[in-house]
Amino acid sequence: MKIWRMALTGLACVVGFAVYGGSQGRISQAAETEEANTSNILITYDAPGADTPAAETAALLKEETNGRLLRIGEADEENISSFEYVFLGFEAEKNALPEEVEAFLEENDFGARTIFPFVAGEDNDAEEILQAISQLQPGALLGDALMLSSE
Repeated sequence: MKIWRMALTGLACVVGFAVYGGSQGRISQAAETEEANTSNILITYDAPGADTPAAETAALLKEETNGRLLRIGEADEENISSFEYVFLGFEAEKNALPEEVEAFLEENDFGARTIFPFVAGEDNDAEEILQAISQLQPGALLGDALMLSSE
């Protein structure tokens, strides 16, 4: 779990710089955003239970970024267009996206938002996962980093 926390802290710093480091106006906007308890970061995940790597990672990302945490399946009423950055977590094997994740990506238009996937599971390849997401969200940008983990 220490490795996950270190990796997430590093990733959160990179995303934080990308989100808030671009201009002075964004820094003051960040302070206002924190006060309003809203964020332009959505942390969404698909997990069968609370003790899964995807759920635990999503909770850590929430803690590090103050983003909006949302489990896939509960996202029906969420306005995706209000978020600029999306952390997308799920568990996969052999580069196959779970049906719930595919449906979520098909049902929502992320436009030019940036998606940062974090994936747990076995026999996954970063390029294959990114390509699968890109096919379902051709207009979205994909973050430079993909977190893959396995047992």
